Amino acid sequence: MPRASSSVPPRKLITLKRRFQFFMEELEQLCANNATTGMIEAQLVATEKMYRRVDLLQEEYEASLDGEDVNTAMAEWAEYRKGFRVITVRARTLMSAGKVEAASSQKTKETEGERNVRLPSLELPKFRGDVTEFHGFWDRFADSIHKRTPLSNRAKLTYLRGCLTGDALRAISERSCPPRTPIMRWQCRD
Repeated sequence: MPRASSSVPPRKLITLKRRFQFFMEELEQLCANNATTGMIEAQLVATEKMYRRVDLLQEEYEASLDGEDVNTAMAEWAEYRKGFRVITVRARTLMSAGKVEAASSQKTKETEGERNVRLPSLELPKFRGDVTEFHGFWDRFADSIHKRTPLSNRAKLTYLRGCLTGDALRAISERSCPPRTPIMRWQCRD
């Protein structure tokens, strides 16, 4: 049975090639605009799926052609593939750079977050400096704050300082900035 030679691609192939071109342009736009890694990755996945669909139809179409028509169709599809490879490499490069940047910025945000954390307001026991009351104070403080593992040591110390009043607060306030000269003593008060 002889094969019918048709140099006109099927309508479905033409439509999918247009969609594929549109997907590549969207991916190119995301890369050019420095979109988030997630956006680029999602568009890349969709573009790769579209590429596979078009490639299968293109292969079927080329198999139905004879002679010079096959070479022409293959050359045309090679241009699409070349464009696809270029944008894919660019997208993957940006994604890799974005993941490295995101990881370093996440670490910075965690560090900044630890420094700038807004502590929740809790009703905590107060310690005025009477040594006979310290064990009772510490037991309540330890149950409320000190034993909480998600809190950083800095946050625990902030809570502890907030619990101190009277002589206890004065004792640590005087020690927190050792004054060496009268000028330094004045600066520590600010």
